Amino acid sequence: MTTTLFAEPTPAASPRPAGARTAPGAPEPGVVEGACPDALDRIADADVSLAIWRRAAVAGVERELAGREPGLTTPLRRQLAAAALALNAVDALATPLAEAGLSPDTHPCWLADMAALAQRFGALLAARLGDVGVTLRLEALSEVACPRFHVDQTRLRLLCSYRGPGTLWLPPAAVNRQALATGGNNDVIADPLRVQQLAPFWVGIFKGERYPGNAGRGQVHRSPPVADGEPPRLLFCLDA
Repeated sequence: MTTTLFAEPTPAASPRPAGARTAPGAPEPGVVEGACPDALDRIADADVSLAIWRRAAVAGVERELAGREPGLTTPLRRQLAAAALALNAVDALATPLAEAGLSPDTHPCWLADMAALAQRFGALLAARLGDVGVTLRLEALSEVACPRFHVDQTRLRLLCSYRGPGTLWLPPAAVNRQALATGGNNDVIADPLRVQQLAPFWVGIFKGERYPGNAGRGQVHRSPPVADGEPPRLLFCLDA
């Protein structure tokens, strides 16, 4: 059976969460944004700390999530390998997703889309960092997981919110690194007028402190607020 790696997006733009800016603005140094998935590959550039694919919502995934709640009462977390994802992410993800109660019979578009993102991420990692380990996380979040602006102690992290608000992030020039290092609060760390946000379905690859040559320059970000009464935020994450 042939699996379509990237499901066709709807022509309309993805929803824009309120608050931080998601609309295109002036290019930010250190950040690459694009309407094609190739924008994600730019994370390997030495001067880039965040690469964003501004894609439209995938209609098939939206229908599946609206028609059947995926559950995920327990967060899914599994260790995988970059080479296996690059070779065949559909097979690599099949067992952990099935253990989480997700089936190709009920969520075929969603599973195919996650596999597509994982395969692209695995190929990027294998080419740049070798066959490194990858941690898969899939969570339904009703609370703010990481309320403080921070950097990750990872090499690279891929994030995509399939439902609910996307991750908040700061352009590198808008960060007070000294306040970040000494535990300052969010208002001190960030220029509040320059906080930006991924929209639902957008894909971001964040460069962390452990990426070769990137110590002290990890991309600063935090989890978004979750509105009362809204369904849980569905977050797909791959860490390397």
